[in-house]
Amino acid sequence: MASRYQELDNNARSAYNNGRYQESALLYEQAQRLAQQQGTPAQAFECGVWAADSWGSAGHSLRALTLLADLLKAIPPSAEPIDVWNARTLAFEISRVYNPQLNTLQRKLAEFKKMAEDNTHLPQADVHWSSANLFQAQGRYHEALEQLELAWAKNDENGFFKYHTAESA
Repeated sequence: MASRYQELDNNARSAYNNGRYQESALLYEQAQRLAQQQGTPAQAFECGVWAADSWGSAGHSLRALTLLADLLKAIPPSAEPIDVWNARTLAFEISRVYNPQLNTLQRKLAEFKKMAEDNTHLPQADVHWSSANLFQAQGRYHEALEQLELAWAKNDENGFFKYHTAESA
């Protein structure tokens, strides 16, 4: 029989994949708490990121950002790089929309670039996609389009969906 954690994780993933984002968020938060109680911080961090993603998809972006801020304050050493990456990119995108402080966003973008350079297994296209979104928000459309072209070319199906890149272009 599957563990309670695995059951929660499977149910959360199923809810997410079927567009039931609020349900997914609540299930991921339960799985996060259980992982914390069981002493598995990497799993707790991953579930927290998915809970935040789910809250954002459910239209509760500020709740997602609050959860991400808490997660990013104390990243466990055992956290998977892709989970840290996803937390940072999601926090960047929500901040870009709800708290667009250019200097902060540029600093975070520089951190993404450094992280991507240090770990080539991360979705390299995401850096360009986030750069494009920041340029677009500034009305720098030519530069945004250049970044979207790079995002399209470097997309390896591991980061943001490729159709988002086409849609943005």
